[in-house]
Amino acid sequence: MDIKLIRNFEEGIYIPVNEKLLLQIVDHNYRLGRFLGKKLFIFNPVTNERFEILPEIHKYDLAEIGYASASHDYILFTSAKSINENEIEVIFYRYDINSGEGKIIHSMQTNINHIGRAVLFKAFALDENYCIFEKVEYSKENLSSTGLLSNGMGTHKLLLKEVQENKELELSDSVIANSGIEKIIPLSGNLCVLKIGSPILEEMMFSDMDTVSHNQKEIIGIVNIKQFISELLLKNDSGFIEILDEGSADITFPYVRQYDNELVYSKVDVSKKLEEVIIYDYETKVKKVRINSNITKISDLNHTFIINGTPYIIKSTDKNTKLINLNTQKTELKLNGEVRIKFIRRDMIVTQRHVKKMFFMRKESYYIEVFRYPDMHHPIFTTRAKYKDCIAFYEDLLIFSNIK
Repeated sequence: MDIKLIRNFEEGIYIPVNEKLLLQIVDHNYRLGRFLGKKLFIFNPVTNERFEILPEIHKYDLAEIGYASASHDYILFTSAKSINENEIEVIFYRYDINSGEGKIIHSMQTNINHIGRAVLFKAFALDENYCIFEKVEYSKENLSSTGLLSNGMGTHKLLLKEVQENKELELSDSVIANSGIEKIIPLSGNLCVLKIGSPILEEMMFSDMDTVSHNQKEIIGIVNIKQFISELLLKNDSGFIEILDEGSADITFPYVRQYDNELVYSKVDVSKKLEEVIIYDYETKVKKVRINSNITKISDLNHTFIINGTPYIIKSTDKNTKLINLNTQKTELKLNGEVRIKFIRRDMIVTQRHVKKMFFMRKESYYIEVFRYPDMHHPIFTTRAKYKDCIAFYEDLLIFSNIK
């Protein structure tokens, strides 16, 4: 895996589109209510060139957008226009990178003050022609004291859209229609991870979870996206999914992530305050389980990383950072408080080291260092810069930095 440093990082989000290009999302200087405008660029990290996507269209982050394919030549984004003082029309565009053309493929009306509070919009691009659009509405009982979404139990409305012919099919009377789609993660070929249903946790919810009842399902499974589309068109309820795990009144899944050919997800038993970290190799179909006990809040859940096939968790305090082997439950690495682990990919660990200002130095400094674990004494890459972000971009590791 090659390491590429991108200096003078512009604050924003970088998302892989295909093997050559990234989508760059940065803030713009206009607003719609409380939503700040966005500028979207197609960015080539090799040539450091970029071009803006349809600059004449005002863009906002009004929906969660996912893709069933890791490599695609199109993107979805949202715009909006005002209908009256509070009502807006949320407009979904599909932009073709090769032709440079944008097309409106769907729209929904809502109260702008409800977005992200009582309403969520989602869009999932299944392939070059089919998308699922989802609207999740929450009642007051599903909101926390801050007015924000709390436990994920909303009413879901899903629409399957055939883009070229502009045909739609409302999805109803199925587990997806009832529980909604939380996430799609592309794997290899036509395979995807499908997470149905939302976690039923908020930060301090364990104490009163027994008072919560719901009839929605949480399911983690694998689908062939072509078969998935066909089964949806045939209105097949659940024949499209190879179920890996299923929740219940006490069992919920706070996260699911992919590391190469393995899936890692958290399975929490609310009544027992117990987390099982599940590691599933979707090629060999081998499942491993590791335990994290005495869970009382979401922040207790461990973020599990896979390094050379071994699961690890990171425990950080102001004084140090520990890398703990989940197989042995032993600390294999302990770093002082001036060194922070920022990113892990395969056997590479990206750290930032802070050197404080001293009397003979003009100013403090930062160093980004990359190590190939378990050798944490000899970095394979080092630069004097302040870490901003890092992404695994196919066979490259892209590190974004500010010079410091």
